[in-house]
Amino acid sequence: MLGYSSDELIGMSFRDVTHPEDMADSERAMEELRNGQCETFSLEKRYVHKDGSPLWVIVTVTTLRDSNGVARELIGALEDITERVQVREALRDSQRRANAILNTAFQLQGLLTPDGRLLEANSAALDMIGIAKEDVVGVPFWDCPWWMHNPELQTRLREATA
Repeated sequence: MLGYSSDELIGMSFRDVTHPEDMADSERAMEELRNGQCETFSLEKRYVHKDGSPLWVIVTVTTLRDSNGVARELIGALEDITERVQVREALRDSQRRANAILNTAFQLQGLLTPDGRLLEANSAALDMIGIAKEDVVGVPFWDCPWWMHNPELQTRLREATA
């Protein structure tokens, strides 16, 4: 998984392969394990592959203690989640771009579910009537405050979106 042979891994510690930005969390979790504050931990973190590329993993470490309660061994399991993290980051980037486009418009812009409930509204629309997004997300579009002054328009919107 990390690109090292078994011989290369012998004698290495988690510090040798942990991404520098994730070192503090890793060391804190290991310290809690050593101090007996926990018996097991799971942590999403990056390791550094032998070629220098980041490898996202979920690492789970458990302490094995002797009959006196002294920690004798640690057992670790790694799950490569690199692809999952890349997909998650791509989705976040896509959402940021979509929100940036949505919020540059000066007129009402929104995104609806197939049954007409509001999923998203741009800043201009919210600021126009002084409401927060939480006030309208999930509400049927025709029941949103923009249309309350005009029952006929509400009916037409309901018919058009339902």
